[in-house]
Amino acid sequence: MKWSKVSQYHMASDRAYVVAKYLVDGQAMYRASLNGRFLGVVQASFDDARRVCESHYQIMGDQPPES
Repeated sequence: MKWSKVSQYHMASDRAYVVAKYLVDGQAMYRASLNGRFLGVVQASFDDARRVCESHYQIMGDQPPES
């Protein structure tokens, strides 16, 4: 999966996955999503959130999410 920086708080993959960075009390937290739906729980690093996306893609492939 290829990732590109959209902003200082937002990375996007070539497969519609997104990792968003949030600051809570000065602590960075990362959340993975696909088409606006969160995947898993908040992660401590971009790499951890990226792995959530990549694991999801390995399991689900290019299947569209359920409505």
